[in-house]
Amino acid sequence: MKNNKLQKGITYTRLTATTVSLLLTLTTYTSTAAAQSLDQNKPAPLHPGLNSSVADSFIGSHFYYFVAGPGDVKVTVNFSSMGLLGNPTKAKIGVYLYDEKGNVLVHKDVTSNGASEQLILPGKLERKIKLTLRIQPPPQGLLRSGGNYDVQVTGAVQYDTNAPSEKQDPIVRTYQLMVGVTDLFEGGAARFSSNGTLKLADGNTGTWELFDPEAKIYVVKIKGYIYNLKLRPGIGLVDTSDVNSIIFKEVR
Repeated sequence: MKNNKLQKGITYTRLTATTVSLLLTLTTYTSTAAAQSLDQNKPAPLHPGLNSSVADSFIGSHFYYFVAGPGDVKVTVNFSSMGLLGNPTKAKIGVYLYDEKGNVLVHKDVTSNGASEQLILPGKLERKIKLTLRIQPPPQGLLRSGGNYDVQVTGAVQYDTNAPSEKQDPIVRTYQLMVGVTDLFEGGAARFSSNGTLKLADGNTGTWELFDPEAKIYVVKIKGYIYNLKLRPGIGLVDTSDVNSIIFKEVR
C-alpha cells in the first residue's frame, strides 16, 4: 500500500479577548461545535451554546438561522485570526444578520491580529422572526486568510426542533479534489456516499471509514492509496498532520 504524502500550510491559533458592541435580539445555552452551510438559501440551524468553526478565505461564507423574539436577544461572536509561519496575522470577518426577506438588518466586522476579539450584537425584537446569520471570511487572495470563530445567541431565542437530525455521517457529500490527490487522479470531484464508498468524477472508486468519531478522523482508500484525514465542517477533509492542508474541499 502507498501512503500519500500531504503538504503543510498555515496554522490556526486561538488566544484571548477584547470587545466591540452593536444591536439586535435572543435565550441562554451551553457549549460545543455545530455544522454550518455554505448556501445562503439553505442555512444550517444554529444550536444552543457555542457554534464553532473556521472562517476561511478559500472556502466562502457560512450561513446559519435561528428564530428569535419577541424580547431581548444577544448575538456574541468571538474571532481569532490564523497565524502564518508561527506569526500572528491580521484578518477581518464580516458578521451579517438578514430578515426573512433577505434584507440586511445588521453588518459589523471583527478584526483580529492573533488575539481573540469579541463582537456583541444586542437588540430587542417586537415580534417573532426567523433570522439568518452570515459569517463572511476575508476576500480570497494568493494566501489563505481567516481564523477560528464561535457564535452564541442568548435571550428570546427558539431553535428549529423540526430541523433534520444529523443521523447521516457528516462526511457524506461532494468534494473538490485538491493538491495531493489531483496529481494522482484525473477526477476533479469526489462523491462520498452513506454506504462507506466514494466515487471520483474520472470513474475511480474507493472507500471511507470513520476511525475516531470524537476527533472526526477518517481513513480514505482509493486504488491502494491510504489517506488519514480529519473532517472540518464547512471546509472539507484535511491532513491530520496539518489541518490547514485541504485534501478534499467541501463543495457548496
